[in-house]
Amino acid sequence: KIITSHIIAIIAIIAILPTENVKSKKKMVSFQRALLLLLTFSSNAHHIESLASSSKSTASEIKRRDVLFGVASLVTATSLIPSSAAAAPEVETIDMAAIQAARSRASSPTISLPSIGGGSSGSNNENKSSSTSSSVPTIVSKVDPPPLLPIQRCGMDGKSTIKIPRIGYSLYKTSPDQASRCTTLALLAGIRHFDVATQYNSNAQVCTTLKKYLDIGLEGLDVKEEKPEMLEYLKSSSDAGDQHAIETFAASGSIASSTSLLAPTPRGSIGRR
Repeated sequence: KIITSHIIAIIAIIAILPTENVKSKKKMVSFQRALLLLLTFSSNAHHIESLASSSKSTASEIKRRDVLFGVASLVTATSLIPSSAAAAPEVETIDMAAIQAARSRASSPTISLPSIGGGSSGSNNENKSSSTSSSVPTIVSKVDPPPLLPIQRCGMDGKSTIKIPRIGYSLYKTSPDQASRCTTLALLAGIRHFDVATQYNSNAQVCTTLKKYLDIGLEGLDVKEEKPEMLEYLKSSSDAGDQHAIETFAASGSIASSTSLLAPTPRGSIGRR
């Protein structure tokens, strides 16, 4: 009987080995449940029988607690053990430690920008480097947004949708004495969309720069106090924006083919996204 119990235990151990197939897992869980129930029942029956057949014991000597112990074990085998065995194969774990480690290793992309320092002739920074760099975190969008931003329920009747150009540069919280220069730098960088408002108190300064640009072009902007390195950087940024816009329009089908011969874009008309 002891050998029989050991054989049943070995079969039960083999039965709890993991399987790869989901359907096989469900069948194996049912098989495990039956084997565990049989194993528990066999062990308790053997225990009770050994007490009953002992030469020094009679049927009346079988203690009530032994019988209750066997019944309690049987109930436990039919309730708790099968449910835990059934739930185990379906559990999927996530290695949060590995995820956190990957996040800590990942660094934000940065771009090196030259400083925008004042270029006045009376500056005390003549002995310093004419071009200093600072690392600025950047966000590179995977999907190029459309050039127009839809605003719902903003039409005349309060129901229609209107589209406005996406803001390229905001003058919010820009002091009036810096608004004209900031507008000049933005235009040189290729930005053609501006966020202006009466409460900014800088409309007069912004309008002066914009009028020079509209009447004369980029050549009419006041850049005599700007550093040559800064002007070169802004020009390269503007050229990159124009090329990006052309390639985007060609890829979206607005232009017949990306290999089509395109005339040079009018200065200041292509805008930026």
